[in-house]
Amino acid sequence: MMKKAKKGDTAAAAEIEKLRDAMLEYEVNIHSGLGIWADVMEDIDTLARKHFGSSGMKIGTMTTKYTEALGLYKDDVIATLKKTWFKEGAKATDNEFTLHMDRTMARVYLHLSPDTSAQDPLLSSFFMDIAWEELTKMEEGVKEVRSRLICVVDRKLKDRGHVGKQVV
Repeated sequence: MMKKAKKGDTAAAAEIEKLRDAMLEYEVNIHSGLGIWADVMEDIDTLARKHFGSSGMKIGTMTTKYTEALGLYKDDVIATLKKTWFKEGAKATDNEFTLHMDRTMARVYLHLSPDTSAQDPLLSSFFMDIAWEELTKMEEGVKEVRSRLICVVDRKLKDRGHVGKQVV
């Protein structure tokens, strides 16, 4: 259906939109637990490193390089989820658990499908490392700006006859 919508099939696009709306309205059973992700998170992290680990990759941008990597990542993530969550020959309609897993995979698929903006990959330790690195850079930048501003303020205070504290 996604391929048809990409080619301009308005009926397919409308069906995808209906599915997206239904998924947003779906009430998640909070008792289902997040443990279902335990068996796949390491694999998902490995896939993230494989597809987005190249230098210069701008995560979340609508560049050709990023959207191609996202498409390959999406296919690999869905294959990993199917392999882990469904025994060979199992169908989504077999029972409530497989139906829940199928819905979860559909949500992941739609989440990883670029619409009008680039989607972010699933959060894993690879992306947490990137976020932490960026936050550290920002903290260092804030310290640099702060030290310069303090110097400017001290200079202004000194010009007015006030004595500022020594900045270390």
